Order: sequence, then C-alpha cells, then structure tokens
Amino acid sequence: MPLSIIIPCYNVAPYLAQCLDSVFINNAFKGEVICVNDGSTDHTLAILQQYADRYPNLRLVNQPNAGLSAARNTGLQHASGDYIYFLDSDDYLYPDVLNRMLQIAQPENLEMLAMSVLKDGSEPYFTHHLHIEGIVTGKQYIKRFYDACGFAYQAPVWMYLYKREFLLQHHLIFKEGFLHEDEDFTPRALVLCDRMMLWNEAVQYHRVKRDGAITSVVTDKHLRDIVNILAGLVEEILPTILDEECGRIVRNNFGQLYLTAMLEAQKNHIRLNHCFSNSDFVSWNSCVSSEFERRVVRLAKYSPAIAVAYYRNEMPIWLRKVINRAM
Repeated sequence: MPLSIIIPCYNVAPYLAQCLDSVFINNAFKGEVICVNDGSTDHTLAILQQYADRYPNLRLVNQPNAGLSAARNTGLQHASGDYIYFLDSDDYLYPDVLNRMLQIAQPENLEMLAMSVLKDGSEPYFTHHLHIEGIVTGKQYIKRFYDACGFAYQAPVWMYLYKREFLLQHHLIFKEGFLHEDEDFTPRALVLCDRMMLWNEAVQYHRVKRDGAITSVVTDKHLRDIVNILAGLVEEILPTILDEECGRIVRNNFGQLYLTAMLEAQKNHIRLNHCFSNSDFVSWNSCVSSEFERRVVRLAKYSPAIAVAYYRNEMPIWLRKVINRAM
C-alpha cells in the first residue's frame, strides 16, 4: 500500500467532514486512512463511524483520551503504507495533492518530502520563491532553508511526507504527555534523513486558531514542555551534528524558541519561577555552548524583553556593556 494518512481526532465535529471529504473526494484515494478517536465527547465518533461505513479503506481506532502525540503513535502502530502523512482533523487537503506527493517521493525513494501549506487558506508558510534543488540530506536542507528564509526549518509534521521504513528504522515516535511535540519530532527526523526534497506547493488549508484547540490558550504546561523538549534536543541532537554550520543554525533556532517561550510567559502573566523550576534553567544553561547564549538564558529568567533585545542587539551599547560586566 503506497500511503497511510493518520488523522488524530478529538472533539472536532464541526470540521471533521470537510477534512475527510478532502481525502476521499471522488473516491480517488486508494490508500488507507487511520482515524484515531482520542476519547472525543462530542459527535466526532458518530461522524467517523459514518465515514467508516462508507469507505472500506478508513480504519477507525478508538482509545481513551491520551493527547495528540499518543493518538499519532497509535496511528503509526496501525499503519501499513510505504509512506505516512499526518493530517490534523480540523484542516483539509487541496485536490490531488496526495497523488502528487507520491509521484515525487516514490521514484526517488525519498525518506522525507517537505511541502508548504496555507495558513487560514491565504498565507503560505514560506515564500513561493523558495527552491531547494534536487535531493539533499536533512542537514543540507536545514542550511539551504536557513540561507533562503532566515530560520532553520518548519516544525509542523503535516508539512512533511515520511517514508514509514525510515520512521521505523530510527524509532521515530512522538513524545507522549508533552505539548509542542512537533518541535521535538521534526528536528530529530531532519538530522537523521539522508534523502529528502522540497516541493514548494501548498497541500492543505491549515486553521491557525480555532475554538477548543490545545494551542489556543497558553498555559504554564505549554511553556514547561517547550523548555523540557528544547533541553532534551540540545543534549541529544546537537552533539550528533558534526557539520558546524548546521549545528550553529539548529542551536540558534532552539535559542529563539526558548526566548519565545519566555515572551509568551510574560505576555500571559505567567510567573516564570512558578512555570519553570530552577533545574529547568540549570539543565538548559548547561547545554548551550557559548557565553553569549548562557547570558541570554540568564537574562530570560529575569526579563524576557531584555533578553530578546540583547539577543537581537537592539539595546544601547552602554546597557549591553553593563550586562556583559554583570553577567
């Protein structure tokens, strides 16, 4: 079977039919669709059952609510396709993109295929002018993407098609019990990938915000989880990147995500000392490699706004000198 689509479903009744219709349009899709009902309490299960009755290649899996990561892992356990695509149940695909993904990936035996999506149907995740020619490794992709876009990569897993054998070979699964699971999964996959390409076409309509989405409200758990994920990546992934330039780009990306978490804490009036234990800061601080990065991390604990200004060199020289002497 060429393709398995994994769709985690939790209380998405208003959006689910549009999502599934985009997959099964004109009965053209012949792969398998694995819908994991993650303990929904609305009409999600009833809708899924209707589609399972109509389409024999839709496999419905029920489980108690365990979160997005667990639902995706359940889908992976049931998948049998040569390639895997993760689709969120509140988004929907554009016509014929599934066939076109496979037409690119299969002949080249790609391990990953990177793609774009449209945020709320209008804004692409990156410029239409971005092109990365030919087959590259994940590390080469990171460097070329950074040269073109100014950041290392896009983390959402629904922006990539994955070869199932590649995921199994490297034991790539989602970290359960954590939010921001894509920030953990994607860099691990990219660092391990030997054959990937960029197809800079929008494959889906992605809803950026919706009522009830787990990312719609920032909590202390969001911020704790991103810090813990980043600390793990710095400790486990960075030492494996022997390419100095690629390592620098990835490390800077992690640092910017860390500072973003600090700013979100400030904006949402979450007390940092309550949100992060001292061990979190010690763990992160011990992983970053330069005095500059350690100074930014120390500043972020006390003032995220000053840390960002320092990081971006957007403060008076005299203040920067004071900080350098004091820290």
